[in-house]
Amino acid sequence: MQGKSELQHEKSWERTKNLVGDKVNSHKYSQIHLIIMEIVEEKYFVSLGMRERGGSFVKAIGEALLHADMTNVQKLKETWPEYWMVYLKWGQKIDKQK
Repeated sequence: MQGKSELQHEKSWERTKNLVGDKVNSHKYSQIHLIIMEIVEEKYFVSLGMRERGGSFVKAIGEALLHADMTNVQKLKETWPEYWMVYLKWGQKIDKQK
C-alpha cells in the first residue's frame, strides 16, 4: 500500500507528463520532476505543521501556503526561515502518525 506522499507524487507525475508530453527527454524531465516534487512535499509538510501546531498567525500562514504558487512559497520560506524549519519537522511527524 502506498502512502499519501507517494500517491500525490504519482498523480503529479502523470499530470506533468500530460502537460509536457514528448517535448523534453525522459532523463531531464525526471530530474525536473523530482525537484518539483520535493518542493511540493516540503510545502505540504510545512503547511500541515503550521496548521496543526501553530498559533493563529502561523496557522494563517499555513493556510496561505496551501494556496501559494512556487514564487510565493519561496517568498514565505525566505521571510520566515525559522518557522519553515520548525514546522517542516512538525509536519513530517504529524504525517507519519496519520
